[in-house]
Amino acid sequence: MRRIGTLNSEKEARAFSDYLFTIKVDTQVSGHDGVWDVWLLSEDQLERGRSELEAFRAAPNASKYAAAASAARAQRDAELEAVLTTAKQHINLRERWERPAWLQMPVTIGLLVLSAAVTLYCEFGQNREHTALLQVQTVDASGRYIARPALFDVRQGEVWRVVTPTFIHMSPWHLLFNASLVLALGGMIERERGSGRLLLFVLVTAVISNLAQYFAAGPLFGGLSGLGYGLFAYVWLAGRFDPQSGLQISRESTILLVVWLFLCTTGAVGPVANVCHFSGLAVGLTWAAAGVLWRRARA
Repeated sequence: MRRIGTLNSEKEARAFSDYLFTIKVDTQVSGHDGVWDVWLLSEDQLERGRSELEAFRAAPNASKYAAAASAARAQRDAELEAVLTTAKQHINLRERWERPAWLQMPVTIGLLVLSAAVTLYCEFGQNREHTALLQVQTVDASGRYIARPALFDVRQGEVWRVVTPTFIHMSPWHLLFNASLVLALGGMIERERGSGRLLLFVLVTAVISNLAQYFAAGPLFGGLSGLGYGLFAYVWLAGRFDPQSGLQISRESTILLVVWLFLCTTGAVGPVANVCHFSGLAVGLTWAAAGVLWRRARA
């Protein structure tokens, strides 16, 4: 820090300091014995600071000095706000990542717990009475599906039926595979996009994929895989067109999921809700594409 000169009043010292601040020359003023010292904070700006001081002394009432006070105040307020915003983000991120996993992604964990509970309640689909309560169409006492118009039960207020098939799994391996997919991709989306957005995505994807599968092949289906492929499609497309989104899936995982998607259509792995898979995939791609287009339109 170097003293470059003195001024005769605090008003002049403040006006000069404000002006230098607006042109990015950092100074500090201090008063003693009726005069005000002007200190330059950077040696690299010494020559410019001295020349500006000479110009100010020659015309202290020039308009550029009069306007400098409000400009400097606005600039300082903006810089302070930027610092506070950065500090707040730093604190929020630290608190966020230090929280337990179940607090970082409660919707994702809730989906897995609910899937496990429903699957056990339905005894992996073997308990027809319990399973029928959660499928789109119900059965009679003998286990036969009742001949009613499509979605009759839903229209009677049993709206959960368009969502709950998502949680029914037919084997431990079925549940494990789907749960691992939802945990990885759903957790990623929830951490980056928030719980509310993930919950909305889950509900929309579940309803669309379940109804598509029901109308295509009937009520005998269940599982998180339609949602899983919706999450996969969303993460893949969002990460591809918005690398800063924090959503990424590896090339190897992408290939594995695509190969499995088409392998299921061959019948080689047994009966699979293929329409549910492709419907979920379509929802995820559409959702991600809409987000990308919306951000581009606002840019």
